[in-house]
Amino acid sequence: MNAIPKTIAVVGSGYVGLITAVAFAKLGHRVVCIDTNEEKVAKLRRGVVPIYEPGVRELLRDGLAKKKLFFTTQYEDAFAVHQPDFVFLCVGTPPRADGSADLKYVERAVVSIAKNLRKAAIVITKSTVPVGTGRHLQELFRKHTHKPVSIVSNPEYLREGKALYDFMNPDKIVIGSDDAAAARKVKRLYAIFKKPVLTSTLETSELAKYAQNAFLATEISFANTLAEIAEKCNADIRTIVETIKLDKRVGPNAYLGAGPGYGGSCFPKDVKALINFSKRAGVRAPSLLQAVERVNNGRINGLVTKAEFLLGSLKGKRIGFWGLAFNAGTDDVRFSPAVSLARALLKKGAVITAYDPLAMPEAKRDLGSLITYADDPYKAAKGMDMVVLATHWPQFKRIEFGHVKRLMRMPNVLDARNFLPAEKLQKLGFNYVGVGFPFIKGMHPSWLKIIAKDVKKLKRFSEHELRELREGLAALGKEVTLAPVFAEETAE
Repeated sequence: MNAIPKTIAVVGSGYVGLITAVAFAKLGHRVVCIDTNEEKVAKLRRGVVPIYEPGVRELLRDGLAKKKLFFTTQYEDAFAVHQPDFVFLCVGTPPRADGSADLKYVERAVVSIAKNLRKAAIVITKSTVPVGTGRHLQELFRKHTHKPVSIVSNPEYLREGKALYDFMNPDKIVIGSDDAAAARKVKRLYAIFKKPVLTSTLETSELAKYAQNAFLATEISFANTLAEIAEKCNADIRTIVETIKLDKRVGPNAYLGAGPGYGGSCFPKDVKALINFSKRAGVRAPSLLQAVERVNNGRINGLVTKAEFLLGSLKGKRIGFWGLAFNAGTDDVRFSPAVSLARALLKKGAVITAYDPLAMPEAKRDLGSLITYADDPYKAAKGMDMVVLATHWPQFKRIEFGHVKRLMRMPNVLDARNFLPAEKLQKLGFNYVGVGFPFIKGMHPSWLKIIAKDVKKLKRFSEHELRELREGLAALGKEVTLAPVFAEETAE
């Protein structure tokens, strides 16, 4: 515990705000959380958590029981009664149409704080805000209050599904401010963690958050670019990624998963915001960031092409969908690649039945009745022409795949995450297609005979895939030749 508990106000009880509030209460501080959403505040006062995040409900109820944690809709109540030493800004910064961050909620919160201050304050931005926001907030406070206010940037680095763990076990703590005394006071709040603390200017701290998210997004797009290359030259992205991660300069935690691309509430909007800011700052052309976004935007179409490769026309085809959340361990479907893929398949005429361990209530708000929702992965697979693994929930690896094969109308699996046990599925007789290795590697021998007669499918094969197909056909020990029309075209 900290030697001297402080009183902390947290503005916003969304994802970042709630984690911040319950964590500081757990550390022994007195925390009041302000949110203008009356329904949400009423639930939080009863110990009901509006988001899914492991451990949060327990800490919320513990904080309420110990009277370390309070919730209110009124700024006046928070500042008059509790008189906080620190104020954390944790409100949303949604993207505008041009990709820039919309600061209206931040600005409204600042004006409300300024009008209710009872003493000097240290205001800390945890919201992800564009470079220069700290300076802007200083001017807003000067305009609306005579009380001294110090602005500190202290960005969050939390992963959904592991946010509480990340708060309590940070890699680093970044503190940006022009006020050295305020920065030292914020640093002492985190002293219990004994982790590296990086102090900087406001601008450096603000840009550091965007830089980290953009870098992680870049790793994902880099892996997906390599996956496209691998598919054309008989290489396997799974081994390539493993090779890269074993390099001491990279490491095992690199975001090099080839798949449907990045999603969620942070990476898409932060990459867009950084591109927008770069242009406004006079950077000639943020071409790397634009390429990262362009690669990511193309991932869904690539997966639809794979589905069409397996099934031909998707019109009327029944597809089982495993996963709807943007990532395992969360119920968040904001900018979820899984939801984007479902929508793309629906546009092609597919009929989808989906299962997700946590995200179906949220997905229903997005997709509504466009798809059917199953109670378990087996019901989602029953009678299907194909199953798509869209979110890498650990329990999907433990499925009884022999039973799944018996349930399905056609044994086709599109693994958008390279997550399922490929060899096991192939031995069971599935046609297994993943990301970043030639189609032919996952095909069952009986399927090879069929595809050898399919001119349309053969035209999509690279030279390497054709060679593997011929070798696979030869291994069957039967006389099976490629479609004559295609053979004539390749002979020219």
